[in-house]
Amino acid sequence: VGQLAAQALERARLYEALQTGEEQLRVALTAARAATWQYDLATGMASRDFSYRVLLGVRDERVVATNEAIHPDDRAAVRAQFERTLEGGTPFEPEIRVRRDDGTYMWTRSHGRVMYGPDGKPRMLAGVIVDIDEAKQASLRADEERRINETLHRLGSSFASELDHDRLARLITDEITTLVGAELGAFFENSGEAGEAGSFALHTISSSHVERYRDLRSPHATPLLAQTLVAHQIVRLDDVVADPRYSTAGVQPEGHPLVRSYLAVPVVARSGEVFGSLLFGHAAVGRFTAAHERLAASIASQAAVALENARLYKTVRAHKEQLELAIERARLADRRKDEFLAMLGHELRNPLAPIATALELMELKDQRVLHKERDVIRRQVDYLSRLIDDLLDVSRITRGKLQLSRQVIEIGAVLAKAIEIASPLLEKRMQKLAIDVPREGLPVDADPTRLAQVFQNLLTNAVKYSEPGSQIVLRARSNEDRVVVELTDQGIGISADLMPRLFDLFVQGDRAPDRSQGGLGIGLAIAKNLCELHGGTISAASAGTGRGSTFTVTLPRTVRAESSSPARASEHVARVATGGRVLIVDDNVDAAQTLHEFLTAVGHESAVAYDGVAALELAASFRPDTAVLDIGLPVMDGYELARKLRERFGPDKLRLIAVTGYGQE
Repeated sequence: VGQLAAQALERARLYEALQTGEEQLRVALTAARAATWQYDLATGMASRDFSYRVLLGVRDERVVATNEAIHPDDRAAVRAQFERTLEGGTPFEPEIRVRRDDGTYMWTRSHGRVMYGPDGKPRMLAGVIVDIDEAKQASLRADEERRINETLHRLGSSFASELDHDRLARLITDEITTLVGAELGAFFENSGEAGEAGSFALHTISSSHVERYRDLRSPHATPLLAQTLVAHQIVRLDDVVADPRYSTAGVQPEGHPLVRSYLAVPVVARSGEVFGSLLFGHAAVGRFTAAHERLAASIASQAAVALENARLYKTVRAHKEQLELAIERARLADRRKDEFLAMLGHELRNPLAPIATALELMELKDQRVLHKERDVIRRQVDYLSRLIDDLLDVSRITRGKLQLSRQVIEIGAVLAKAIEIASPLLEKRMQKLAIDVPREGLPVDADPTRLAQVFQNLLTNAVKYSEPGSQIVLRARSNEDRVVVELTDQGIGISADLMPRLFDLFVQGDRAPDRSQGGLGIGLAIAKNLCELHGGTISAASAGTGRGSTFTVTLPRTVRAESSSPARASEHVARVATGGRVLIVDDNVDAAQTLHEFLTAVGHESAVAYDGVAALELAASFRPDTAVLDIGLPVMDGYELARKLRERFGPDKLRLIAVTGYGQE
């Protein structure tokens, strides 16, 4: 009896220790959020301990193990690892999502081993299951965040490099549709009108189906678009058929199964403007998750920036094209203006040449006849010649064709030449010219003729715009490395509004009703350009209308003058010996005939041809020693005729003189 009592006490102690151990195990498993499990390989029955109910929220610890408790996406991987464990004895350690009784899933990790029977065969798989849901979700979120950032970086570069709006919209649609795993996608652009969606880009969906959504107020259009376009909301539907707010009409595109899951994401610019809505669909129920929302929203934000840049680029490009077109039109107009001026000079010079020659003939034949009339013709011819020369100078300057024949010369010599030309006008208006110019010590490196033209223009203007009997003062001095020339008059002065435009082409001040001052308004523009070609400047100052003007020209002062004496006009006239044989070729009959008569009158023998072919025939018999050739001849121009004459007579036997109205040497 004592032995039985002792055994009973031992069993009680052992039971109590077992109970204490089980309680300690229960506390430890609960604290570790773990549970034990066993799987009988023979019966296929699984048993799970008391902690399983707390861990997974199930009602019964002992249930039949089936694949239904495992997330569908994990079943194949768990089965493959299970078979490897049974075949090779490797540890069974899958990470799987297990379903709770409420239908939600949680991430777990199992640690299992194979238990063998006395016969050495696998009898049981036993182990521990641990709750890793919180850590796994954090890891998945980090992976998702990293994936989104990598995707945004990749797509950001891709979107930024595409500046064509239509191609960019298609690229955005294709990329996001693929990334969220949708079967179809569309990007509806906001039309800017209430209730209207504009153009769209599509992914694996026909335009005829999507066209039905354009009017957001139609019964076919899903309110998904309206909410994203108007309310800027992201809308996700697990099952459009089960949602009473949406009609199933029109949600089945041609060639696609019935669309059940929808995801709509607005594309919103930084300014708040809604560019449009991205709409994705899938045949499976519950296909889109919160992670898809976040991914699509992040990329949509990136896409909005790219679309904004593309729109800005399109606007800038349009403005640039308009500007380039305007510039090209301005260049064309400027070029046509230059061509017009050159042609005008040519056309005016052609009739002037025979008029001037006829005038010379009249003076040669009889000095007593028509003396007054000859003076009138001479003055008008001289005036027209100056106008034409100015026009041709403008053409040369604007085309960059004007060349200077420089030499070192005293500024006094240049001013003497300008005064000589302007003297007749000074005498006519009885004006006094006070000159304070040293004969030497102010050398400049300049084209004497062109620089004299500057001061001739300034003197002529001073005379024309000053009252008869008034005084004009011309001074020249040195200022360090510059030569400064000042011309002061007591004339009509310059108004404040005219001063900024004074040196522009075709700008003139107020004229008298009879336009007695004349001119085209280009003299000062030519003077300014000629000064700049010499490395100098020209400026004007005036106290206002009626208070006179001062024009100041500065030029670089050079080291030494080759000659300090004014150049005489006669030194620049080529002396032509009499008694030569001259062939005249010009299609202008009057010009050719008057030149023929003039040359004959001064002792030359001359012959006339009106085109190149006739000239070659005439030259063979006439044997000229000089040929005067018009450049603009019909059929064969003057250049070609000159080459043929040189070939026939040799380069040293025939002197060629070009005659042309074009503004060239």
